[in-house]
Amino acid sequence: MYSIYTNYKVRDLHDFMKSGKVANATYLGEVNNRPDIYEKVSFNGKTYVVSMINDSKKLSFAQEIKILEKGTEFEFEREVVCPYCGSEQSDSWELDGSDGEENETYCGTCGEDFVYIRNIEITYSSYPK
Repeated sequence: MYSIYTNYKVRDLHDFMKSGKVANATYLGEVNNRPDIYEKVSFNGKTYVVSMINDSKKLSFAQEIKILEKGTEFEFEREVVCPYCGSEQSDSWELDGSDGEENETYCGTCGEDFVYIRNIEITYSSYPK
């Protein structure tokens, strides 16, 4: 059995990695088998994704995510947005791709793979000489 915690602070993560102790995080419950990173677990009608595991203490941290309706699409956003959980991918500028080309990436929040298209817009400025 692995205990699952959420609502943790950075300090909790440092303590967790050093000692396996959980100070201020919220206990969600237990799962029978070892969860994997990015595995989704549900407690009290909410969905969480596992982000850290301590096998020696059989503890893991998870963060709540929302699950979007199947087929959700986002168009012309400033950053790539995951169509599974709605998480904005803050390093979108680092992704590959030419204008209009389909590429694949994964969500750093929920771990799902998805397709994105880079849309490049060129603008010009001018001023007197």
